Amino acid sequence: MANPLDGVRIALVCADFRVLEDCAVQVRQWGALVYTRTVLNQLDDVAEACAVVVVFADGFADAGLRACLDGLERWQEGPTLLVVTDRSPPVWNPSLERDRPAVVVARSEWTTRLLGLTGPPTEPELPFTD
Repeated sequence: MANPLDGVRIALVCADFRVLEDCAVQVRQWGALVYTRTVLNQLDDVAEACAVVVVFADGFADAGLRACLDGLERWQEGPTLLVVTDRSPPVWNPSLERDRPAVVVARSEWTTRLLGLTGPPTEPELPFTD
């Protein structure tokens, strides 16, 4: 039986490196190609190549978080956006219609929602040649 996320490129962003690494291990076990970042402004370099971006919002400054998420949301054909937070109300909520979903979920729900939101795998990575 295939892994549920075989071949899907997923970016994970979390201010807490230990949480980020634990989450990355879990998502890799499902077959995903995972790109991790601990700084929001480093997300741009991988978001374009990913089908899904998961942002663990707690731990980031509110203004920077909103600016980053607004930018991803405005990208009409951008990746599925899953924002994970235990804050109520959340710092950010989706406000635009876009081609792929943008949702906010509690930390206890993020894996279930991730598995439900992913679409077809992204194209396989080509080997690097010089």
